[in-house]
Amino acid sequence: MNGINNQQEAKNANVPVSPSPLPDEKEKQPAGLVKPVLAKLKDIWLKIPEKLRKVLSIVGIVFTAILFLMIVLSTLFNIKKSQSPKEKLTPAVSYEPVPSSDIITNPSRYATDSGVLTIEGNIRKIEKELDIMQVNEADLLPPRLDFDINFDK
Repeated sequence: MNGINNQQEAKNANVPVSPSPLPDEKEKQPAGLVKPVLAKLKDIWLKIPEKLRKVLSIVGIVFTAILFLMIVLSTLFNIKKSQSPKEKLTPAVSYEPVPSSDIITNPSRYATDSGVLTIEGNIRKIEKELDIMQVNEADLLPPRLDFDINFDK
């Protein structure tokens, strides 16, 4: 037994002992939650069948590549837009006179018809009467409601 203890002591003596981390180094180390979470994720990943794992890996790689490509392209287009001149050239606008709606070039055959002219005159009279008429009447207002309700009475 002494030989076994001596061998263990010899092994322990040859093993370098790492110094304890300084207080500043302890603060830099991540919290102890990362390793258990990673271990659980690894267990879950290993429980998934191998074919599904391959498919999920490929989908993840493709998704990441597309995302990366979109980010690169959007930054390239933003750079090109920022390099383009800030002043946008506006084309020269030429205005042509538009004939007014009062001038009728091809009048309808009903434009001079006496029946149509009397109907137009009657419509204008009714429009003038409606413009003059007051629509607000006190009889049409809803009654005042008493919102002070007491259920104790």
